[in-house]
Amino acid sequence: MFPIILIATFIGLLIGSIVLIRTDRDLEVVLGIVGGIISVGLLLAITITWPISYYTSVGEATRMEAFYYDTLDAYEYTVVATGNIEITNADAGLVDVAYNEQGVATSNRLQELRDKIEWFNAKLRSYERFNSMFITDPFLANLPSGLAPITLSINLGGD
Repeated sequence: MFPIILIATFIGLLIGSIVLIRTDRDLEVVLGIVGGIISVGLLLAITITWPISYYTSVGEATRMEAFYYDTLDAYEYTVVATGNIEITNADAGLVDVAYNEQGVATSNRLQELRDKIEWFNAKLRSYERFNSMFITDPFLANLPSGLAPITLSINLGGD
């Protein structure tokens, strides 16, 4: 949107300067022409930007809601299930390899979960901030109610 505003301002000033130099119009008339061109440029910028940003934010809010209610549970289940695997009846040499692979798998799932939670929390805070500002609120979809920041916790109790 900002480049469109700059282009409209530049064109408005250019046309205003040409009109002022080539004619004997008053400065007020030229400023009116420049203001009109800048206003049309702003109107075009907002008309183009609003639907794009709004519908993009609708998709983002939907992804956030899906992660919060669906994907997060799948990650938690995978981490718990991976951590609860027991190795029995294995030869001594295979136990270390199996535990190592289990540890790598658990570590990978935890890293994926942390990355997704970091993405979710950053988006959530961003939407909350921008939806509270009267200038940017119309450009963003409202988030579904019930979404809250996610924190990872460690259960040391062995439950």
